[in-house]
Amino acid sequence: MPAPAPSSLRLLGLTAAATVALAAPACIREKPAERHYYDEHVQPVFDSFCVGNTSPCHRIDNATGTALGNLDLSSYESVQKRRDVLRNYGAYPQALLLTKAIPDNALMIRYAGKLVPGEIKHAGGKPLQPNSDAYYELKRWIDNGATRDGQSPPPQKQIGSGACVPAGSGPTVVRESPAYQAFYGEVNTFLVQSCAFANCHGSPQADFQLTCGDTEAGRDANFARALDFIAMAPAEIEESELLLRPLAARAGGLSHTGGSFFVNRNDSLWLALRHFATLARDLPRSVPSKPAGEQFFADHVMPVMLKRGCALEGCHSPNGFNDFRLRPGSVGFLAPGALRRNYETTLHEFLSLDTPDVRQSRLVKKNLLPASGGITHRGGALLEDARRLGDEACPSPFDPSTASAFCTLAEWHRLERLDHAALISSGPRVPLAFVARPPDPDGPLEFDTFRGGSDLRLGDAELGARGHVERIGNVRSALGPCAGLAGRDDLDIRGPEWSPDGTRLAFAARVGAAGHLDLWELDPGAGTCRRLTDNGGKQAQGVRLHTFDPIYAPDGSLVFASTRRGLLTPKRFLPNADLYRTSPPWDFDAAEAMTVLSGSELAPAFMQNGQVTFTAEKATPDFYQLGGRRINWDLTDYHPLLAQRARSNDTFGPNEVPSVGLAQATEIREAHDRNFLLILSNPDARGAGGALAVFNRSIGPFEAGRNDVTFLRAMHLADPASTGIDGTAGVYRSPSSLPDGEILASYASNVTAPTTDVPRYDLVAVDDRGARRVLLAGGSSSLVEATLGLKRSSRLLFRNVPQLVFGGTVEGAGDANVHFPDLPMLATLLGSNLRRGRNVAAFDAARYLAVYEAAPPPSATPDAATLMGPERVFTQRALLGVAPLESDGSLRVRLPSRKPLILELQDLARRPLFTMREEHQLGPGEAISPGVPRQLFDGICAGCHGSRSGRELDVATTPDALTGATMSLSRHAAAKSLQP
Repeated sequence: MPAPAPSSLRLLGLTAAATVALAAPACIREKPAERHYYDEHVQPVFDSFCVGNTSPCHRIDNATGTALGNLDLSSYESVQKRRDVLRNYGAYPQALLLTKAIPDNALMIRYAGKLVPGEIKHAGGKPLQPNSDAYYELKRWIDNGATRDGQSPPPQKQIGSGACVPAGSGPTVVRESPAYQAFYGEVNTFLVQSCAFANCHGSPQADFQLTCGDTEAGRDANFARALDFIAMAPAEIEESELLLRPLAARAGGLSHTGGSFFVNRNDSLWLALRHFATLARDLPRSVPSKPAGEQFFADHVMPVMLKRGCALEGCHSPNGFNDFRLRPGSVGFLAPGALRRNYETTLHEFLSLDTPDVRQSRLVKKNLLPASGGITHRGGALLEDARRLGDEACPSPFDPSTASAFCTLAEWHRLERLDHAALISSGPRVPLAFVARPPDPDGPLEFDTFRGGSDLRLGDAELGARGHVERIGNVRSALGPCAGLAGRDDLDIRGPEWSPDGTRLAFAARVGAAGHLDLWELDPGAGTCRRLTDNGGKQAQGVRLHTFDPIYAPDGSLVFASTRRGLLTPKRFLPNADLYRTSPPWDFDAAEAMTVLSGSELAPAFMQNGQVTFTAEKATPDFYQLGGRRINWDLTDYHPLLAQRARSNDTFGPNEVPSVGLAQATEIREAHDRNFLLILSNPDARGAGGALAVFNRSIGPFEAGRNDVTFLRAMHLADPASTGIDGTAGVYRSPSSLPDGEILASYASNVTAPTTDVPRYDLVAVDDRGARRVLLAGGSSSLVEATLGLKRSSRLLFRNVPQLVFGGTVEGAGDANVHFPDLPMLATLLGSNLRRGRNVAAFDAARYLAVYEAAPPPSATPDAATLMGPERVFTQRALLGVAPLESDGSLRVRLPSRKPLILELQDLARRPLFTMREEHQLGPGEAISPGVPRQLFDGICAGCHGSRSGRELDVATTPDALTGATMSLSRHAAAKSLQP
């Protein structure tokens, strides 16, 4: 180690002679730790401003193993875990580390030719001044690559892998234009040879997807896609993403997964790109007119999301890999296609137009404090300003120069409701449908039991400010127009559901104990009613045929539950219900099966994004649960949603802790804010009653009783006194969302012991703070399954896309083509759902995937020898075959669709290492990649599921999220077939 500089010696009070005296004993002492530029210049800044000051923030807490902001600045190794805070990203001119620490007026974000002052919140305040030595020290270090020695590493470009993608039919382009001619040769060749690999821009996940470019159609496609990443304003040409992504950071380039291809702007290839970009701006462009809401989004909403930090890499970027992914653009430029995708994603999935209260939109509600009606958000309450939001109205007319961020979003919500006026409810009165029935003890699976005396009723819900239900009046029977139902007292009515336009009502009805549940449709406005199915007297293999739980799809299809397979469930030996669908004009005899497992699936509902949720019964020898599931409209990705375990282990041992705590999650509905409403109970609860729970799907797994300060609770009880277990203060069922954020539900105050008390329900509204008010008293009847006839603006149907974890497509209608990027890693998710680390090593001895088909019980009284485990579940499985894993734990395999499958990992001796405790299914022709490679898990999945180590400080984003998520030795291999 070099001797200290003279100035340093003087500061220490040492002379040169003294240093000689100190040198002798140094030879027998341990050599001091080597010190680098980081230690001398950067760590002292962190210590002064972030770690060692009087209120330390970004330092690991030994008791919890965490640091505020999930950022530990106490050592070089800790800082490097968060490379996302050390690099410039997208539209932001500074790395996040500086962006958070400098005053807002020092952070100017260029957008659409204007400078937008940053408003990036920081709990630690703004400790750095941009003219301070500390700021310059950190900026110099970051600009040089944030390395240990402070030296900028040589720019490196990544070498892609996997074949390029052939072109299909390309867009129409003008090949004679100078821009096309400039692109045709050198530029297209560079892009194809450098970028068009399967794990780079040949991937369907990439926004800038390139073809092989070796045909006219391929070159046309590459040309058209390149145009979208070129800034059109002459002064902004060099801000084009096409030019900045492959350019080294020292030369002003942007963060790029593929690395740096050009050291500076003098490179001849970079100049060729610039020449093409310059010519491209002269091409005639058709700019379609935008509705008022879309134009307002571009002009005002996108700037709000940029300046509040929503598009930062660790937040809602494509690298962040959460549901809300904003394309970031570059400093000063956002590609028109990227802006359009940001608009469509935000509007269709995170803004609720069905309610007049903008606070019920997920985009807004997640960014408000609980005191303002907000919900938990890892990013904080980004719409709260110094003045807390109250109930006061935003100023009118809207003034963009003075409007708050909240009022800007409120104005956008107002304009979009005007643009979509035909799709939303108007007026102060909305119809309400519900079932009135005598109290009964049946649970959700006991639909085969006849319960007479029911009536389908209608009422008028009168709405006040912000959609608040003031009262319900004009209550009457709805069955008058229904020939065969009207006037009878031996009816069993179930599951009414409104059509998306709020005009028609589908429901199930059964006449007499000998009858079967059939579907009916009522049009209250027209005064008409028709029977949709006729199951009278029909049986399948001795099982009574029922058709029930109807729900309308956005395209006019009808989804429903049916027992038409004639099977019994493997634990309770009740009729098995599967989900089906039929497209207009509704041929129920030819309805398509959506689920095919041994347990019942019932109570379907649509999410705002077009996915279908439902309750699924899961029964294996040592496991029983009614959990929430979802499936895509193309029947891909049969996927866990919530409440998968009452208790769960942490993959490191057999000890279990309460997860959701109860064994049944039923009547699951997505609220306007896109949280899930559900009923939690145990299988012995009577009358389908339980606790009314609210689940925030953005947070991750729930663990009852875990209270450490860094563990965010994904679920809470809307009414904490109603617990669903003995000692409860009443029970709930049938939740749904009201326009003002209240929950419409049935509440039985007479229940204190759910296992013995038969509930009698009233209709109530419950607010965010658990306050409950009666909307309609049932008297001696139970009022259940209430549904408000609001028009639903969402018209989406979700089909799988490759850029998701568990993403994929549909290829034909036969077997499924499944690519497992890392089966040992996936096994840690399939068997537990705690945020406590992942014991991947426990499954790394896996060498085979074995696949079994589960058989249903042959009768309601199967041979006792077939009832397995503590759950006494009928268990009979046929081995379909095995397939060997690749050396990285990956596998591409062809598996049968439409069958109840059990997956098992086996070691070299074919001994089981992991066996799924629930059945799985695959859709016809499904091509899917479940999970991610372990090296990317912390950057893609850990935000919800926790890191592999269990340490929160290991949760980080990765720039490889999009293109590397499905990379493995099996990705491009032919699918293996199962062998005996």
